[in-house]
Parts: sequence; C-alpha cells; structure tokens
Amino acid sequence: MIKSAVQFGARVRAKRRALGWTQAQLAERCGTAERFIVELEGGKPTCQLEQSIVAARVVGIALGDTKTALSPMMVARMIFLGTPRILIALHVYPLA
Repeated sequence: MIKSAVQFGARVRAKRRALGWTQAQLAERCGTAERFIVELEGGKPTCQLEQSIVAARVVGIALGDTKTALSPMMVARMIFLGTPRILIALHVYPLA
C-alpha cells in the first residue's frame, strides 16, 4: 500500500522508467504538462488527484477500491466539514 505522495510519485517514476518513457512522453500520454509529472514524481502532496490517477493508469498502476481506505465516519466528517482534499491510501497491484 502506498502511504504518501512521495511513495506514489516514486512508484509512478519507476513504472515510467521501466516503460522507457521520458517525463515529457508520459505527460503527452496523460494530456498534461511535463511540469505536473515532475511534481508528481517528486512527491508534491498537492498534485491534482484526477491527473495523478490518470498518470498512474497510463503507466500501468492499478488502483484498488479507495472506499476502504477511509472509515465511513471519517468520510462523513470530511463531507460535513467541507474538506477540500481527502487523503486516500492507494493500493497498488502488480501487473499480470
């Protein structure tokens, strides 16, 4: 399980390198700017979740059910308080 933005970024970087792609090539495949990939791989914790998920899928990281990462009470509290960002634990599974 990935527990931090730094670990997530490192995993994306490792998969990208294994594919033989540059950061610019990954950015093009994701429809985003190279700067975003640099920040994502660097572990920037404020990277946009949607773009981060796209990048993970493009390099072949399968994301598990994120609903299990937070208790229902914690989700309800975050919604009630209007929390703009929800930190989630992403389960990463090896490709078959």
